[in-house]
Amino acid sequence: MKIWLTVGLFVSAFAHALPTTPPLHLMGLSIEVDGWKIAQQARSRETRILRLERAGQSLLFLVDPESEDFSPAAFRGEDPSWLRTHNGLDWKLRLVRAREGALRSVVFATRLGGLTYGGYVSGESEADLTDLVELFLNGVKPYDARSLTTDFFYGKKYYLGFGDYLSGSMGNEVKYDIAHTHDIFTKEIGGNYVGTKVLDSGQGARQVRDYWKDLEQNMLWNDMYVQYSAGHGHQTGLAFGVSYNEIRDALLALPAREIVVFIMACHSGGLVNAFNNKKYLWENWGQYNRTLFVMASSKVSELSSTGPGTDNEEPGGPNGSAGSAFGHALWKALIGHSDGYQTRVRDGLISLGELIDFTVWRTKSGWGHTPVYTGIYDRELLVNRVPTAEELRQFTGGTEGLSDETITERIRDLDLSLSAN
Repeated sequence: MKIWLTVGLFVSAFAHALPTTPPLHLMGLSIEVDGWKIAQQARSRETRILRLERAGQSLLFLVDPESEDFSPAAFRGEDPSWLRTHNGLDWKLRLVRAREGALRSVVFATRLGGLTYGGYVSGESEADLTDLVELFLNGVKPYDARSLTTDFFYGKKYYLGFGDYLSGSMGNEVKYDIAHTHDIFTKEIGGNYVGTKVLDSGQGARQVRDYWKDLEQNMLWNDMYVQYSAGHGHQTGLAFGVSYNEIRDALLALPAREIVVFIMACHSGGLVNAFNNKKYLWENWGQYNRTLFVMASSKVSELSSTGPGTDNEEPGGPNGSAGSAFGHALWKALIGHSDGYQTRVRDGLISLGELIDFTVWRTKSGWGHTPVYTGIYDRELLVNRVPTAEELRQFTGGTEGLSDETITERIRDLDLSLSAN
């Protein structure tokens, strides 16, 4: 598999300020970042990810992308294309036309030392996008030594999945919803979070409360937290045994840098309302480089639907293995269906904005209820890398290409793993 090195950059008009920050050395390039705020640093395998912010403009840059959007053939397509030379590097640029309801994009690429370097920026104005790309390329120069930048470190990462112990296909939906998100976030492609799963057998609510309290006492400011819950709900809480206010208060007590919450239940929009009722506690988190994102499967006035039963991409699965309606849409977003959903440029990475837009569209158009969300977050925040076909086959929640006997074993193992936590 090729190695991807992704850099998200935010640029402004103050390009001629005197340099005070040394340039970044990324593979064979030196990139000027003076005056830009470093918004995100991460690593996935050999992929280093860096986003810089300035004046609300953004640009995504990649080293050795696998996507055909950066291939020579793409620049010979129907979209207008042109050439630019900056600092001895020859860049190809092209405009990706906007489709209805989507942004247009300017894509650019070059070759150096046997590697392809490329990126794109999306927005409304072709002229503004081109100017932004030109400004970025003015700060990019060849670099004759490989970067010795150390691995980026984010502290500890915690994932919690919990839900009702239900029978039949609805029980499978809960189990697979949890397994799907657990598969993504506890693997390298989603950040190698330390995973905990609780399937209620009478003491589940107590276990979850103990887990939250332990995190409150031991979590540090640089840590991250992802939570997914599934099951029956009402307008003030979950049948699992915790109220929306209780969930909110427990999570707002955590000192984590990033808190991301997904909840699938009827009337689960009550959790979003609960967070909004105490917005004064988190609305200024952005000033401290903290993220809060809470997404519910339906409005507080709505029911949340069961899913399609089985997945047409995983036809051998048992009834309910596709997950709930919302869980199914979220799963598809995480494994790559949301990649390029708005920009039409597939970069192999799922941003929070792509995840939101695709999940809302898929849930609402397929099942008629509307996911709602709140928080203080950056839509460009990277959630995960798109898994390969082989990685998908290794997931405990996946059934692609498996025999009936293997699927039966997977279900039994999944039941055991959930009941043991």
